[in-house]
Amino acid sequence: MHKDYLYRSNEKFAAQVRVLYDTAKKRAFDWGIGDAELAEWEPELLAFEAAFALSENPATRTVVSIKARQSARDALEPKLRRFVQGRLVRNVLVSAADLFSMELPVKDAVASPLPDPSTCPEYKADSGTIRRLILYFRDKGSQRRGKPYGVQGVEIRWAIRDEPPADTEDLMRSEFATRSPHVFEFRESERGKTVYFCMRWQNRRGAKGPFGEIMSAFVP
Repeated sequence: MHKDYLYRSNEKFAAQVRVLYDTAKKRAFDWGIGDAELAEWEPELLAFEAAFALSENPATRTVVSIKARQSARDALEPKLRRFVQGRLVRNVLVSAADLFSMELPVKDAVASPLPDPSTCPEYKADSGTIRRLILYFRDKGSQRRGKPYGVQGVEIRWAIRDEPPADTEDLMRSEFATRSPHVFEFRESERGKTVYFCMRWQNRRGAKGPFGEIMSAFVP
């Protein structure tokens, strides 16, 4: 690994930052990264790539285009470094192999303790397909689709009941989902019945957060 994890060569830097962005965007949900966090530096990335292309083309390579490329890089680097340090290098959900693939510094072998989940999910059910419920979930009050920091997935408690449950303990069935949405399949004989469900976050140590509210939906 070079001393500074960002290459000095503009050609290598352009390739590195594109791989970094594409990888982070693809793995955003797994790593608890929201769309807004990537959007914070996407305009600067696109501006740099456009300026870099002009400066590399013999037909448009001028003193002006080279200066524009440097200005674009100067605007991109601070935002990129904040994102790398805040959302990748210190993120316990990003493995050493992940960091290595993006040519980033590998974190210490001893990871920081995972925090216990302190928030609960919010969710909605899509019943547009017969015998199927599709549950979408995200952190309550959040505008981003990623899971909270350190969270592996959600525990879903559910049951088909004639009467509303008095407590989460009345929801006898349980499933675990790491991605949103999560799909439930039902039998034909269960159509028209009421499913009650609730969710709570769980981290990789198995620590669980508080349950969200109990909700219901009809089996279509």
